[in-house]
Amino acid sequence: MHQKLHALWLTQIPAPLCQHSWPASYRDGCLYVETDSSAWASMIRLRERSLVDQLCKQPDMAALQRLRVRVSPRTLTPANKPSRRRIPAANASGLLMRVADDISDPRLKTALRKLAQTMALQRANQKRMK
Repeated sequence: MHQKLHALWLTQIPAPLCQHSWPASYRDGCLYVETDSSAWASMIRLRERSLVDQLCKQPDMAALQRLRVRVSPRTLTPANKPSRRRIPAANASGLLMRVADDISDPRLKTALRKLAQTMALQRANQKRMK
């Protein structure tokens, strides 16, 4: 049903909207739609009545009464995900350690030292993987 719903969405919803939204599920006359931003969610909410009317013309959606929209940014797929994580600058962890030495707040000092150690480990792991 989900593939059918997605195909229906792509064919019945105007291009700008369907590129930034997708159907999540359909239950009890309500189509749950997710968007990649609040701007597109607002656009769908503003056009809800006309979208419902358009979708109701399809046999599988005849009982549709309303849309529920929520923002759910799409996760990165391998195709658009950055190929590598950025390597912290060589002197970044040392700089953080020096800053931590000058901090009087013990919690902040501890946090900065942990961050510096984490950055140093990440840098070492990244170099090893090359």
